[in-house]
Amino acid sequence: MGDGGFSKVLVPLDGSEVTESILPYVAQLAKGLEIPVVVLSVIEELAHGRTASRRQSVYKELGRRANKRLREVADRLNRGGVRAEAVTTRGRAADEIVLAAEQHGCDLIAMTTHGRNLIARGILGSVTDRVVHSSELPVLMITPERAATYGGSWFRGFSKATEGMMNKIMVPLDGSPLAETVLPYVQALAGKLSLRVLLVRVIQGLRVEWLDWQQSSPADTEEEKEAELEAGAYLEKISETFRGAGMDTRWQVLAGHPATVIAELAQLEPHDIIALASRGGDHWPLGSVAEALVRATADPVLVVTQRKGGYAAGPGSVVAPPAPGLT
Repeated sequence: MGDGGFSKVLVPLDGSEVTESILPYVAQLAKGLEIPVVVLSVIEELAHGRTASRRQSVYKELGRRANKRLREVADRLNRGGVRAEAVTTRGRAADEIVLAAEQHGCDLIAMTTHGRNLIARGILGSVTDRVVHSSELPVLMITPERAATYGGSWFRGFSKATEGMMNKIMVPLDGSPLAETVLPYVQALAGKLSLRVLLVRVIQGLRVEWLDWQQSSPADTEEEKEAELEAGAYLEKISETFRGAGMDTRWQVLAGHPATVIAELAQLEPHDIIALASRGGDHWPLGSVAEALVRATADPVLVVTQRKGGYAAGPGSVVAPPAPGLT
């Protein structure tokens, strides 16, 4: 496992500008974490109607083109200081992405979504959506529009264009052990990339609209005051752990519906990563905050998926999930 908590990142590409728009962002991430990249192309099964020999001929040509393009990408990454290898496979895209990550020892998958106009209507890229819901690995998603801000055309000197552009990570928490499983990943990323950390907790039902760290609020009832104090103490406890590891960390307590409030905060103050935990399967937990963030904000979103049967530990960190004393 690399010093940054992750050891290798898988980046699925299909030869389009949309999928390749993630490369400057991934290049900066990989260089900062000092980990290699696997660029993957999946040749999907052809529809029936062709003869077997014709299908094989088409597969061969598609494979040749994919290999050529992936080699160009890998070579460019290597010249930019990022260790990279190219892999081509055949089958159902989402299934092959998950399988390739396992076979090549990757512990992070980085993908683009569709354009934001589609996300705003609640439509994620179908392959990205299936990977998030089926993979046991953390998945980092970014819109093509946001990815372009990390270097534009990555063939025009991405290694210089992206240096020093990452600086902030936001972490929504709801006080549950599930939500806390993201903390080791956050610490690994923030520590290695020198990111400023913002921890956020949303309390539903409070009259107060905005509670900032170390500020008093006009909460009316004892119940509201208690909820506010508990939320602040909870986030401060985690912040102390992060600060003890040398990380610039602050926190905010907000009021309202979690998905809406956190998405609004992300839109007001863009972050380079929003990291949170999700349960695997058909539904997202945390009041659908993870899904709302992917659909409503342009910020890159890291989803750490937990499966039924317990919460898996994240990469090496002084914060162990669930963090002792933070529940």
